Amino acid sequence: MARHAALAAALLPALAVAAIDSQWLQSSYSGGENPPGWQEGDALNQTVYLTGGGDDIAGATQLEHCPTIFIGSAAVDGGSDEGWQALPNVTGFDLQRLPLKGYGDAVLPYYVERGKDASNIKRVVFAQPGKPRDACLIRNSLICAAANDTNPVNMDEILLAAPVWLNDYDAKAGAAGPNDVYFKSSRWFEGGMSVGPNDTDISSVTAMDLLVSHFLDTSAYPAVTQLVTAGHSMGAQFAQRYALMRDAQDGDDMMRYWVGNPGSFAWLTDTRPKAINDSCADSYNSWPYGGQTTHALHPFPTTYKKEFNRKWDDVVKRYRARYMRHAQGLADNGAGDTHCEAQSQGATHLERGQGFDSMLQGMDGGMPGRTKFDYLPDVSHQDYPMMAAVISQYR
Repeated sequence: MARHAALAAALLPALAVAAIDSQWLQSSYSGGENPPGWQEGDALNQTVYLTGGGDDIAGATQLEHCPTIFIGSAAVDGGSDEGWQALPNVTGFDLQRLPLKGYGDAVLPYYVERGKDASNIKRVVFAQPGKPRDACLIRNSLICAAANDTNPVNMDEILLAAPVWLNDYDAKAGAAGPNDVYFKSSRWFEGGMSVGPNDTDISSVTAMDLLVSHFLDTSAYPAVTQLVTAGHSMGAQFAQRYALMRDAQDGDDMMRYWVGNPGSFAWLTDTRPKAINDSCADSYNSWPYGGQTTHALHPFPTTYKKEFNRKWDDVVKRYRARYMRHAQGLADNGAGDTHCEAQSQGATHLERGQGFDSMLQGMDGGMPGRTKFDYLPDVSHQDYPMMAAVISQYR
């Protein structure tokens, strides 16, 4: 599970705060202890890790610039390939289920931080998982950001939430509850339609909209002024496509999107930075790699088919007006998505990000004023170093 918690400070100016409580500082520990918020029955491995004290089960460790503890990723029965057998108990978080209004008894499971005063929350951060659905433990970078001497954040004013995008393998393995919504494989990242429970047919984008609306309820969260949807790798693919697919709604000016090292993009134009192989000449611009071509093997999610087919220019205009923050590791030279459609965007994660950057600059109007790109030296396809980088926390 994991280490996605740079998100708390991503995209937004820091909030003033007093010195961080010593319970979060490495100086209070020797390593291996149970962290603050631990309860009997919490999943294994969620112990305190110190800088230089080894990696957790997900291969992450605390960074040199963070004086705070790193809480290990929750162990899970099963895996992303064969399916989870159960949803783990995550230290400091409650597992809740959001009723999906208009979709019968279907619910969206999500983790949310435990014990915070809802009336004080100003910012909600939605951590989108990578391919292993590893966003259930998202607090490490928030803790690090709270200890930043220059631009500290107030942990009491930020609430972390992480949707659990279950798939058909999880349903077979036992992790999905009887009413939990789930998707075919990883199709949730592209806004795909659910395949359960029963005949529930809802896009992951629509489910995310309902989760966002839950935290926009001023009777429950009266002080919320900003909401961040963010992710790395596959989570970044969802964040970028969510920004494209989310229609104009109340609260849009409060929305922010952080996109780190995505495997591919939903391209906005019909040109590509690389040569288009003959094998995808008729599909390189079809969903989820673009939105201007229909293809039998790459259909639009049914909820958005009509809008994308008829009003693509309006979709792009809406997207370009949104607050987008992109982060690319300068050492992220892995191929990632090897499909022909993705390779036309660039041979590596980094090349695709650079190509998308150049595409935006070359469009009418140039780089949108609300879009920023950050390129991080000495970082490859590593979610925690990307998210806990000082510039990411500042954004």
